[in-house]
Amino acid sequence: MSKRFATTSYTVLLIAQLGLSFSSYAGETVLSSAASQAASSSAKPAVTPEGKTLPKNVARARIVNRFYHGDKVYDKNGTAEDIGITHKAVANAYVLEYGFSDRLTLQLVMPQVIKNQSSFNEEKFRSSTKFREGYLVASARIIDELKKANLCHSDSQCHAFLDQHKSLPLPKLAYLPSGEEFYLEANTPIKPELEQVVVNQARPAEKGQTGMGDTEIGMLYSIYTSSTQQFSAGLGLRVPTGEYRKPSMALPIGSGFYEAGLRVDYDYSPLHGLWLSAQVQAEQALNSKQVKRVSMLDNQAFNLADPRDGGDEIANLGTLHRPHPTLIGMAKAAYGFGALTSLLNPLSVSTSLVSRRDSKTVLRSDASDASDEHSSAEETLPSSSRYFANFGVLVSGLPHRLPLELSYEIARPIAGSNTRIVDGYHEVSLKAYVLF
Repeated sequence: MSKRFATTSYTVLLIAQLGLSFSSYAGETVLSSAASQAASSSAKPAVTPEGKTLPKNVARARIVNRFYHGDKVYDKNGTAEDIGITHKAVANAYVLEYGFSDRLTLQLVMPQVIKNQSSFNEEKFRSSTKFREGYLVASARIIDELKKANLCHSDSQCHAFLDQHKSLPLPKLAYLPSGEEFYLEANTPIKPELEQVVVNQARPAEKGQTGMGDTEIGMLYSIYTSSTQQFSAGLGLRVPTGEYRKPSMALPIGSGFYEAGLRVDYDYSPLHGLWLSAQVQAEQALNSKQVKRVSMLDNQAFNLADPRDGGDEIANLGTLHRPHPTLIGMAKAAYGFGALTSLLNPLSVSTSLVSRRDSKTVLRSDASDASDEHSSAEETLPSSSRYFANFGVLVSGLPHRLPLELSYEIARPIAGSNTRIVDGYHEVSLKAYVLF
């Protein structure tokens, strides 16, 4: 997290955003033309290319249930750290897909967050690097006041003054970087009070926002298909229907961005029952969004003080922009046990590695007074990356002409850099097929 981002505390999610990308759902076991449109004497293993489209006039409805859990962040060097925040959430996705033709599938995804909670371990947070970074930010204006009072003359001397738990001989009104008043009591150590400000600023809401998330529409087109190869491409649009106009520690569930996605799949079957898949997806934010500075004394509320009045002179309103696309990659292997014996036709397993690299974020604070050059500032939050190892099991009724499937998947974060809390998940999905 950049220093100015920490200072301004704009509504950028500390907790991982809850959302279900359209890339997560396309390309699972699908109804084959033989199974859906005519009787088939030889059932096939329940495994198909990741980029496979639905047959014409076949619809698929899915209810996807995910249980999220996260308790670690990754720093810029890729080191995982438990900062004392644990995030748990439950989200459903309602997915409708339709085969417009044998080559083109249309999709609608409507996610719903039904549980969004966090817990906070103050002792762990106080021992984290995030706490130390936050303390340096919070103490900056207080150190200026100590210098004015001739109690110290350099930053190192002032930090030593605070570390020795010294106090002021007389009470004094000081200001936090947000411009909020911070009253220094006489004969009361300053450092513990500052530390408590940092702790309170990092404490997330126990119960966050729930409701509908960002809606997605998409399409997948099969460019080339053979018995051993599949090449397809897809387009998607994410619409910010989820609530995002909340302080980040209130755990909002929307992004506030319109995002366009482009996806490419290549699948190869080196032997019967085994499909190897590679997928690359790029998502580009189409708009900037206005964000508000959060209070340093109450992280569930926006800042009402004027930062130019004793603060860091950075305005309370800002604009957030993502100039580059988010890149998502996946390498997957899926195997249908029906290749071994027809008794196991309904069963398949898969394993995959997923990477996600988010765009850097540019934050520009808006000048409330155009004549005041100090009211406007720009800061860049570096890009972040996350890597997951996934494993899944699928039981399908399609080989026996039962239009239902049940699947389970587990995703575990294995690496990352510059991240907020990274959530792994358990997922259960029920799918039903209808031929129109």
